[in-house]
Formats: sequence, structure tokens, C-alpha cells
Amino acid sequence: SSDGDLGVYVENSRVAIEDSLFTGIGNGSYYVFPDAPIYIAGSDSDVVLTGNTFTANDSNMVVLQAGAMMAHDTTLTKQIGLDGYLLESDFLVPVTTTLTLSPGVTLRGGAGSDRAELRVEGDLRAIGTPTQPITFTSFDDSAPNQWPGLVFEGSAGRGTGHLQYATVRYGGRGNSVLNASGDYHAGSNVTVSNVLGGEVRLEHTTLEQEFHFDGWHFFLDHGLYVNNSRVSMADSIVQDNCDSGNEDSGVYVAGNSQVLIDSSLIQSNGALGLLVEGDTAFVKVTGSSIVNNTDDGVRNKGEATVVLSGDPASANAIHDNTGYGVNQAGTSGQTIATYNWWGDSSGPTHAGNPSGTGEEVTDRVLYDPWLTEPPTPPSVAVKLVQGVAPERIPPGASAELGAFLTNVTTETLPNAVVVAHLPTESEYIQSTGDGQYWPQRHEVVWQLGDVAPGDSQRFSAQVRFKWGLYPFLQMNFITLGGADNRTHPWMALPEYQSYTELKVISLQPVSQAELNAILAGDPEFAALYNQAAADGFIYYGSAQMEQLSDGSSRLVLVLLNVDMPGQRIDLYRDLTGSVAVRTTPTYEEVYTTTGGLRFYFETREMASWGEMNSALATRVPTFVRQMPNGCGDFGYNDCLRNCMLNSIPSRQFAPYYSSACAACYDSGTRCQQCAWNMYLLRNDTIRNSLDICYDRCDDNTDNGKCDEPTRSCINNKFFIETPCVDCEYDTSQNTVGACPSGTRCINGRCIDPDDPDIDDDTIVVLTVHDPNAMVGPAEAAPGQWMTYIIEFENVGAGAAYGVHVKSQLPPDLDSGSLVIDDGGFYLPASRTLLWDIGELAAGEGGQVQFQVQPASGLISGTIIVANATVYFPSVPETTPTNDVVTVIGDVVAHGQRVETVEGVPVAITLDGYTPTGSPLTFVVDREPLNGELTGAAPNLTYTPADNFEGLDILTFHVEDGVNSSRPAEVSIVVATGIETIPPEVLATSPIDGSDDVAVYVRPVLTGGYPPTIHAWFTEPINETTVTTGTLFVADALGHQLAAAVTYDGTTQDAQLQLQEKLTWRQTYTATVTTGLHDTSGNAMAEAYSWSFTTRAPCFDLDGSGGMDIVDIQQVAGHWNMDPSLYPEYDLNADNVIDVLDISLMAQEWGNLCP
Repeated sequence: SSDGDLGVYVENSRVAIEDSLFTGIGNGSYYVFPDAPIYIAGSDSDVVLTGNTFTANDSNMVVLQAGAMMAHDTTLTKQIGLDGYLLESDFLVPVTTTLTLSPGVTLRGGAGSDRAELRVEGDLRAIGTPTQPITFTSFDDSAPNQWPGLVFEGSAGRGTGHLQYATVRYGGRGNSVLNASGDYHAGSNVTVSNVLGGEVRLEHTTLEQEFHFDGWHFFLDHGLYVNNSRVSMADSIVQDNCDSGNEDSGVYVAGNSQVLIDSSLIQSNGALGLLVEGDTAFVKVTGSSIVNNTDDGVRNKGEATVVLSGDPASANAIHDNTGYGVNQAGTSGQTIATYNWWGDSSGPTHAGNPSGTGEEVTDRVLYDPWLTEPPTPPSVAVKLVQGVAPERIPPGASAELGAFLTNVTTETLPNAVVVAHLPTESEYIQSTGDGQYWPQRHEVVWQLGDVAPGDSQRFSAQVRFKWGLYPFLQMNFITLGGADNRTHPWMALPEYQSYTELKVISLQPVSQAELNAILAGDPEFAALYNQAAADGFIYYGSAQMEQLSDGSSRLVLVLLNVDMPGQRIDLYRDLTGSVAVRTTPTYEEVYTTTGGLRFYFETREMASWGEMNSALATRVPTFVRQMPNGCGDFGYNDCLRNCMLNSIPSRQFAPYYSSACAACYDSGTRCQQCAWNMYLLRNDTIRNSLDICYDRCDDNTDNGKCDEPTRSCINNKFFIETPCVDCEYDTSQNTVGACPSGTRCINGRCIDPDDPDIDDDTIVVLTVHDPNAMVGPAEAAPGQWMTYIIEFENVGAGAAYGVHVKSQLPPDLDSGSLVIDDGGFYLPASRTLLWDIGELAAGEGGQVQFQVQPASGLISGTIIVANATVYFPSVPETTPTNDVVTVIGDVVAHGQRVETVEGVPVAITLDGYTPTGSPLTFVVDREPLNGELTGAAPNLTYTPADNFEGLDILTFHVEDGVNSSRPAEVSIVVATGIETIPPEVLATSPIDGSDDVAVYVRPVLTGGYPPTIHAWFTEPINETTVTTGTLFVADALGHQLAAAVTYDGTTQDAQLQLQEKLTWRQTYTATVTTGLHDTSGNAMAEAYSWSFTTRAPCFDLDGSGGMDIVDIQQVAGHWNMDPSLYPEYDLNADNVIDVLDISLMAQEWGNLCP
């Protein structure tokens, strides 16, 4: 009948209908609304539909009376065969209510004279999926102007919404905001008004077919109408709306609105594409297309900030519009439209671009530079791992580096690992998530076990970047991932899966009486001790018993030679026996009483002696040796040698570590403290490597055999390749190679950073303040307020317009606690913070900030990453800030950076936080090495040592009676001051009086001839005074050798790289003149010189102790020497190097072989 037939009528009642069939309801006779299976009335109704089927009804719809179920949050769910939920009349979602539409739901406006708009003053959640989108349409769902569409009204404080994978169509009738009477009105598919307390977010949403024309009146129509509101739209389409030239538009923005449009399409609208009115709105369009609109693509009628791209990475395409591409109609405004495609490579048509034939733009549009080819949507590879690192870092700063793994596959990752390869010029401090540091590789390894599809895990490693790094040095932080079913040739997965870090759990001092007893009872250990003493190394009482993480213990004893600064000998004793490790600035060696190995940092060569000696040993590493076949008698020591080659560190280090060492070298005082400082800074790397190699070779000596060359990385581009000869590595034949373009050298392998299982982050060293940066906490605890500061500055020569700052609020931060300062606003659906800065004069800058608390329920070790981007679209320039990595802890100690100048004390107040409110106890774990700490924690005073400048560190932790924090650092930067102490040479290489310096007859590695001449100083040196006039080497006749000089501020090391080779059995003198100054301007008090003598070549190939006929025969048979390359070996000058020359060598130099 015309009264309507219903299957179920609900009014102010609670009803659950499950697994029911609705069919045959209604007779098709109705006036406005059809008969319906279900009709719901009353705001207190609560109807839950689950698994029902609707078929063969007069209409397969559920009718909602105005306000039905709106006294509480309500969800409309999809049912089988249900054609939608029909609004009987205007429907209000009140300010206290959230209406949720499940995937696949259709919501329809009323028919006839009942307009039936959906007005949201509360919140609307309509999150569909690609296969089950949500639809908002009219009852008939057939043509424009059939309903008023969606209205979001925020005057009461909400009016928010989030649409995803949704379509809104067929609007056009007047609505309650546009407020026209009767049918003579303005209309819109989606209307957003006064929503400033939140946001309307449109993602993967289509707004289409909005238009009203009654035969003689055109009305103002819009696909999207925004006034005084915040709207973000991404991956969406606004098309086929409006049909008049009366300033209809696909998108209309007015008032104090902020609108962000990204990766969207505004096309084929019957009037303007985008219309902006007034002077206060902020509109930004990126990565989008504004095309085929029947008027201007963009029109700005006032002084509103309109930014179209401004960044080559977010270019728009603006072309094929009937009017202008961009029309800056307001004569006092400007539209920023750089980095866009205008339909032609010549750029837009404009008087200022005479050759441009692309889409026309008006005056007051900043369009240069433009794209010369259409923008290509970015191809985003889904990566298994992601690294997070600051893009810029000042020397001496510490930072948390993030390493994340997400299983983006559909299979479980069994025995998964994440590996973080730390930047070369950084020092490892600590890590979260049971990370294990691998010092030989400078990596942190996380062994994750099985990772299910979709699971994600986050970790961090804290590092400190070295003081004195030169400006603009680029370093790489590489993150790698793998699993049993995801292996790679560049990743030795089983090694990482089985690696166990050997850690020192505790230290116990060893008394002199205890040491005497050990020496008396252990002849092997005593022999190593006595040999060190014979070499001038003295024991100053620095012996400790280490308790290790594998349950074992070992004795370590450190000896110093005050005449050889920077050198030390560490003696170890454990159940496997006794070992000595000698560390110098240019080489490191490990030996027992029966033999040993020495590894040279500069050339990557390894020498051996005694039982560790190799049949391949030669003291002339510069010829190209033929490679015999067969492994011969490959034994245990051969295995150890091969293993150790890939385990010994390849970087030199500074001889100057602390004020205690300065006193020790100068006056013989504080040597015990110096010895232990040096040991703690270098630690047990070599000794632990030897243990690893012992285990490998104990299992099976064949584990050490090689069958192909091995590589060690010089940096991220170049490597040293050592050939495999007779199953042994022959370092005498080292060659330099380069990784292919676009790859990185990591652990001797060239890897592709674009691989989805690798992430590569570049870090650049700054020496001045970063003008665009983000500052935030390194650690935080639940409930703690976290302050983030974003700094910006226009470093260009001219004014910048349209400047704005954008940041995404990390998901582990509580948006409900968010406090935004400095005029910023928050778009909650996209968790976007935005500050419209506007115009900045050259050199002008400022900062914005926000405060927020961690989300509730975060566990200790959670990693939070925040960052921001500063946009200068008129320049045009886009400047991402650094990443701020924050680690959540149960209780936290806050690191800080303090500054002073030479000789001036500085106050330090330690800080921490506990959510319990309990009193904190501050514990200093490591005192500064180059100054004195006085006072009682947390109130301390640091006084720099005399003549010290640079970086000093103290570490501490806090305790709240229940938990202890991770250690935190206080970085103390001591700047150059006014002092009159002249610099001194602390150590040299070669050392004064050396008489066995190797000769190289062709350049290797660095492009010069080894050895590099080093002079280390007692304080930082003014780099500009390090020249070939202040540092040089001369032969006995006074001839100065051609050379290039460099200065390494991290080690206070002036280096001379020889550009001509040394000759055999010659004495050379190196000199540092008084022209060399420290950073305070003080000159060397007097010139410093030292001398060294080169060795004679030795061809003792059979190990007999001298050259004989057997060696001559081997040399003649295995070496092919070009006299143009090696003229010094053509002793009889007949332009051939043959057996006669070798015989002469034997006569002249054979007796000099050791």
C-alpha cells in the first residue's frame, strides 16, 4: 500500500538479527519510499545485523529514520544482497557520536522532495577496501542533483571524518551549510565547514557527478567544498563535477582552511579544477594531475598561500585545461608552481618564457623551474629492512641509528637476522633488543628467530661520531636482512645466525702478589712478560681478571713503553694458554712464544714468523707472482693465518688518548690509568678474533682453506683483493679494486643498496649548526613529556615565499596529549602536523615545536622515529630534517651536550626521569679522560686538562630503586681558547732510528708509495699550516721527496704520502718545521726531525735464513720483472732482469736477510 510495508520495525529498542532471510517484502506500491525489510527509528535503538540475506524484496534496503541509533556510536555492516542503508530525511550524526560504515556498505540519500543529507557534527569512519569499497549516493543512484551529499560541520568542536576506498556521487541539491532556499541553491558532493578541531581525510576516494541545472538557472556546484576547515586528500579523484562557467569548481577552498592534496586527480570538471578564495587559506598540491577542466586548472582569487609542487619529487601535471593552467587572479597574491609539467618540455606559455608552448599561466605565478618531461609516479620498492639515521651530524655527536624489519612476504621468515653495518667513523656504544656487536666487522647483529608475515620489529644502535671529522664527509649506515628462505650471495647468513658476542661481564683487579704467583707458576706467560720487558715495555699495575659472558675468565695485563707513545702490549692468560697482542698506530700483531702474525693497516699485508710462518712468505710484496696449484701441507697454523686475515682491524688509531697518557709520556706519572684507558678504548678485538679462529681450526683445519680471493673494504667504494695461492691468502700480491657504480663495499662484498633486503642511509658531517633540523629526546619513559623542536632558516640569497613545515606524528606517540605551539595545526586522520610560515627574508629563520607523551602500554625498548620537512617552494627547495630516534625505557637518563673553552670549568647537571616519581640516584659510570670531574652527582663541574681541546665524554645512568636506565652520555666540547703552550710531536711512524723500513717500488692503495709518514701531535693542529713546507722527507743528500700532505683531525695526525719511492738501504730524515701551528696559533717551539733507514730486499724463499742458489732458481722461475718498472733490480744495466741480476742481488744483499 502507499503506507509502506515493513519486515521488521524497530523503535528505541535493542535488536540483534543474525543469519536471517528477508524476501518477498512489499508490493511495489509506494509514494516516496519503498516498502523495506527493516525500518529503524529512535536515537536509542541499537540494531546489530550479522550474516543476513536480502533478496526479492520490493527494495533490498534498511531505512533509517532521522537520528536513528545516534544516541551512541553505531556501525552499519554489509549484508548479503543488501543494496544499502537509506536515509529517510536529513540525518545528523551528533557531536558525541561516531558513525562507522564497514567495508562494502552503500549509504543512500532520500528521494523526492526530502533532501536527506548526511550531516556529521560528530565523526564519520568509512574505511573500505579495494575489493569492498564504500559508496555514498542517492536513492536512485542514477544522475547528478539527486541528494545533498555529505556535510561535515565542526562548529561544535568535531565534524571530523575519514573516508578510504569510497565514492561520493550524484550530489547537487542544496545542503544545510551552503544554505540556499528550495531548489535554488549551491551544492557539493562533500561539504566541509568549520572543521578546525580535527580533520576530514579522503584517501582512495572518488568525488564525481555533482551538478545542478534546472533548465534556466545554473547554481554554484563543487565536487568538494571546504571553508574554514582542515582537509587532506590522497590518492583520490575529483572528476565530472559541475557544468557552468559561474565559478563552479572541482575543489573549492575558502576562509582559514588548510588543504593538502597529494597523488590525486582533478580532471574533467565542467568548470574550474581548483578555486581558492580569500587571503588566509593554505593549499598544497603534490604529485597530482589537474587536467581537462573546462576553465582554469587552478585559480587563486586572493592572497592565499597556494603551493603547487615546489619539489621535483612531488611534481604535478597541469595541462589541457580550457582556461589558464594557473590563474593568479588576485593582483597582490602569488601562486608558487615550480617543478610542474605544463604539457610541453618548453614550459608554460607566458611572456616571461617566450619559447614556452605549454599550458598558459598568468602573471604572479612562479613557474620556473619546470619539468621537461611528464612526471613519472614514484616506484616504491617494498623493503624487508629499513635503516634510520640522521642525514647530518656534527663531529663528536652521539646518535641512535634505527634498524627495522617488516616481513612483507606471505611466508614466515625462519631464523631471520638483521645486521646494521655501522658508519666507519663512528664508535659503537650500545644497542637495544639483544643486539650483539661484532667489533671485527663493526656491525650489530639481531637474531630474530621466526618472523611471521606482516610482523615488524624495531631496534636501535647508539654510536658516537668521532671528533675532528672533516666537513661534508659522507658515511654510510647499511642495514641488511636475511632468513633461511631469503639468502643472498653478499651475506654470509650462517655466520650471523650463529654469532655470539663475547662480553666482559665484570672486572676484578689483580694484586702484585697474585701476579707474581702467576708468573712463577706459568713459564709461557712469564716468557711473554719478560720479552715485553726486554723490548722496553713496563708493567704499571694495570692487571685485571675478566669474567666473560661464556662463563670463562681470563687475565689481561697491559704494558706501556713511554718512549713509544701509542704502543702497548696486552698479555692474556686463560685455559687455552697465553697470548700477547702488540698494538701500534700503524700495525697490530698477535704472538705466542712460538710464532706470530703482524698485520699492517696501510697496505693490508700480513707478516708471519715461527710456527705461524707461511710457505708463501716473501719480503718483496711488489711483484706479480705466478700461482702454483695444490694445497701442499695445509695445516693448523695455515688455517689460523687465513682466518685471522679476515678478523684483524684494518684502521690505524691515535696514540693520544687521555690526560693520564699525556702525563705518563711526559713525566712517567699516571701510567697505570693511561694503560687501562688505552685498553678499554681498544678492548679485546684481536684476542677475541683469535678465539674464533682457534674454534674454527680446532674443528677442522680444512675450514680455513681458501679457493678464491678475499676482499677487505678500504671504504664504501674501494677494496683490497688478496689472492688465494695453494689454499693460502698471499698478501704480498694485494691489488686495489673498485665496486661497480651504484654499489657499496661491505665486508669485502659489493652490494646493491637498492636491493629490497638492504637499506642505505648517507650521513654527512657538519661543522656548523644545521639550519634545518629537528631536535628531540634520545630516550623517554611512559608518561614523560617529550619536546620536539624543528628549526628552519632561509640560507638563500633572496626571500622565500610559501615556506611551511610538515611532520608526521609517529604512531607510538599519544595524539590525545599533543600540544602544538607556534600556530601549527594537526590533521589527525593522517597524523600530520603543519606550520604555515609564509615569507622568510634571506638569512631569516626560526623554530616551531610541539610536546607529546608516549602512547600508553609501550614496553621498554620500543623505538620511536620522528622527523620533519621544511619546504621552500619558491626557491625551490625541500629540506628534510634529521631523523630523531627515541628509545622508550622504564627509567631514563638524559644525555646532553655542554660547551666550554680551553681551561674554563663548566657546570654539568645530570638529568633523568622515572614515571614512578621516586627519587633518582645518579651513578657516573665513566669519568672524562681529558679533564677533572668534581662535585656530587647530579651537580658536577668539569675542568679541562691543560692544553686540551676537543671532545670529552662522561657516561652515567640513573636508578629509581627498582629499575636502572641505559647509560647516557654527556658530551663535553672544549673549544679552542687563548693559550700559549706550543704543540709537540707525540709519536711518529716510522719511529726514529728504524732500520728495517720496507720499500715499495710501485704505488699501492692510496695512490702514493708506502710507507705513509705520520706525525701525531699533543693537541689539534691548524690544518692550513700542514703543508709540504712544514712537513717533508729528505734523503741523505738533502733531496726532498715529492709528497702530498693531509691532516686527520680525528687522530691529530699529519700525514705525508710519498709520490716517489724510497730506495734500498738508504737513510731518510723527516722534519716538522716551526711553521706548523696549533689551533690557538702557537707555533712549534723548535723544528722536530727523525730518521729511518730502509731495508735490503731479501729473497729467502726457502726459509734458510739467507739467499742462496735455491732461492735464485725459485726467483728466476716464478717472477717476471719488467726493468722499466723495477730498474733498481737491473743491477748490470743490460735492460733485462735475469739470473745475473739475481746473483748480484744475492752477493750484495744476501747477507742482510734475517
